[in-house]
Amino acid sequence: MQLKNKEHYGVDKAVSEEVEALRHSDSLCYNCARFKPGKPDQCPAAEDFFKACKKWNLAVAVCMCPSDMFVLAEKNFHAEVDSNNVFGLGVGQG
Repeated sequence: MQLKNKEHYGVDKAVSEEVEALRHSDSLCYNCARFKPGKPDQCPAAEDFFKACKKWNLAVAVCMCPSDMFVLAEKNFHAEVDSNNVFGLGVGQG
């Protein structure tokens, strides 16, 4: 595995570029219609997961989700978010 250092949310982090690419394209959260960061109807599991990632400065792809919670989205979350950081998460800005 090849790692590089990258600043993400103001913290220097070790990153596997191969896994990072998959996190954006293949994570179940990013492909779920219930993934709505910062919105009142955000998936509660995703909200708790995001809080833990933020607390510990992690970025993780979700590969399992209870089937009664997952709703396949028409488009991947990252395909919907523009470079203006519409959700205030730093998405699209590195």
